[in-house]
Amino acid sequence: MIRTLKQKIESSLKTVIDPQKGKDIVSLGMVSSVQEQGGEAIIILEVDPKRAMELESVRQDAQNVVEKIRGVKKASVILTANSANTSAPPKKSAAPDPHGMNKNPPVDVPAKKIIVVASGKGGVGKSTVSANIAVALGARGLKVGLLDADIYGPSQPVMMGNEDYKPDLDAQKRIIPLSCHGIQMMSIGFMVEKEKALVWRGPMVSGALMQLLTQ
Repeated sequence: MIRTLKQKIESSLKTVIDPQKGKDIVSLGMVSSVQEQGGEAIIILEVDPKRAMELESVRQDAQNVVEKIRGVKKASVILTANSANTSAPPKKSAAPDPHGMNKNPPVDVPAKKIIVVASGKGGVGKSTVSANIAVALGARGLKVGLLDADIYGPSQPVMMGNEDYKPDLDAQKRIIPLSCHGIQMMSIGFMVEKEKALVWRGPMVSGALMQLLTQ
């Protein structure tokens, strides 16, 4: 019986073990979504929020396993930490070091202010306003981070003049944001090919956004 590439990916994930529980991530129900198109695979792992940081190694193991499968051109494994337990307040995200793109982990400094620029209509200037606010605040000496939350049509890389930037990872496997014009920024546009549409839906989109924000 000839297996599809998606089936091969699903089978390979059974070899990835959760070291704490001693079982594979498939039997544990951690694999919530496996998508494959044109050799590009996206896997969503749903985990306990309390274990999100320690399971980064499992996420990396899963990505390494999938990348070795013949026919897979690119693999992205994303952790989502969904839980019905909302009694504990969420931890604040760490603000990255605004003075460069070194390999050292950013200092854990909680954001004091968050400005959200949003609209229910496209093409009204959200990205332009966001970029100008961020750069203006950075010019005043403030530590500023700009997150492009538009997964389907990211435009901040073009606006900031760095559409060819490809992020690297630090020693803790966190994405190193781009440092430009006195601020740091992150966008899915740095990670996908130009002029290529994304067909992600639901948890894939929210998972990607959370990974850009928290990792």
